[in-house]
Amino acid sequence: MKVLFAGGGTLGHIFPSFSIIEKLKNKGNKVYFISGTKENEIRILEGNSNIDEVIEELRAKGIEVDISYP
Repeated sequence: MKVLFAGGGTLGHIFPSFSIIEKLKNKGNKVYFISGTKENEIRILEGNSNIDEVIEELRAKGIEVDISYP
């Protein structure tokens, strides 16, 4: 199964999600995380080996982003 987490703006949502992500990875799932654009947030997420890919959030008025993922 592929699981997508999303969050951004503060770091308060990241650390609680790590225990859930670890359990999902232990069951063989792929885990993706759409993050905010803050450097420290991206660095923390990319440092977690249980996350397969960090996708930086796009914030631009009038742009539609297709987040369907293979």
